[in-house]
Amino acid sequence: MEPLGGAFALQTHLRSRYVTAVGGGGRTTDVIHTDALRPRAWERFTLWVDSATRKYYALQTVNGYFITAYNAGGLTANAIDSTATSIDGWAMFKLLPQSAFPAQAIQTLRGFYLTAVGGGGHDSGETIHTDSVDAAEWERFNILRCTDFGTGSTYGIQAWGGNVVNPWLTASEGGRLSGGNALTTRAGPPFWISWTLLKQADGTYAFQTASGGILTANGGGVPGEGFRTDTEVDQIGNWEKFTLEDNGDFTAYIKTHAGTYVSATLNGGATNVLNVDEATRWRFWVVGL
Repeated sequence: MEPLGGAFALQTHLRSRYVTAVGGGGRTTDVIHTDALRPRAWERFTLWVDSATRKYYALQTVNGYFITAYNAGGLTANAIDSTATSIDGWAMFKLLPQSAFPAQAIQTLRGFYLTAVGGGGHDSGETIHTDSVDAAEWERFNILRCTDFGTGSTYGIQAWGGNVVNPWLTASEGGRLSGGNALTTRAGPPFWISWTLLKQADGTYAFQTASGGILTANGGGVPGEGFRTDTEVDQIGNWEKFTLEDNGDFTAYIKTHAGTYVSATLNGGATNVLNVDEATRWRFWVVGL
C-alpha cells in the first residue's frame, strides 16, 4: 500500500454532513460521527491505495490510525474501529462510483457497504453500519480532496462561497470547443462536469475534459479573452497550465499563467479576475482516482 498525495474528506451524499474520526482516531467506542458541517482536523484523512491493482483503499486518520470494518463487514453494532496502526484486510475498501454524481460507495472486502445511518447527521450511537448488500442513499458518500490532486484523477469542480451558489465548472458539450461558451458554470450531465487533472513537471495542472481536449485560458488568462477546450494533450503549454492555490479549508483558487483567477459569474459564465479577493474558491470532488 502507498499513500496518495493530499488530504481527503468524506461527506454523506444524502445530508451533506462530514465523517469525523472522533479524537483523530485511536478509539473502539464512539468511533465515528457523521454530523460535521465542515471538514476540519478530525475530518481529514489520508487515502492509501494498493500498489499492485490500485483497486483497494485504506483510510488513515489525522493521528495515523486506520479505519477498520470489523470482520470485513456484516455488522450493525460496534462495526467500526479506529485503532489499527497498519493495514490489513479489514482496513481495505473499494470505492465504487454511483449514478448520483459525484457519489461513491465504500465496499468492504466481503462485499458489504458502509452505511451512514439516517444518511448522516449523528454524533452518538451506531452511526455506521456495515451490513448492507446494496448501495442505496445511505451508502453514498462524496469524497473531497485538497492540497495535492495527483495526476490522472477525475473530479467534479464546484464553486464554493461568494455570490454564486455552488455551480459546477462545465465544459460545454463535454469539451472540444474553440470559443464562445466553451467554459461555463451552467452544469450539465456528468460528461460535461468531469475533469481529469494532469500534473505537470513544474507542479501546475492541465485540465482535461471528458472528450479528451485540454482547457486553454486564451492569452494565458487575460481577462475577457475567454477559454477553449480543443487543445490536444501533446500541445500543453503555458496557456494550458493552472496553479491550484490551497486555502486550507478544502478549497483552492485556480490561477492562470497570467496571474488571474478562474471564477464563476452570476449569469452562469466563467471568467478571469485579477483580484484574488474577488475570485471563486473551488472544491474538488473525487469522481475517479
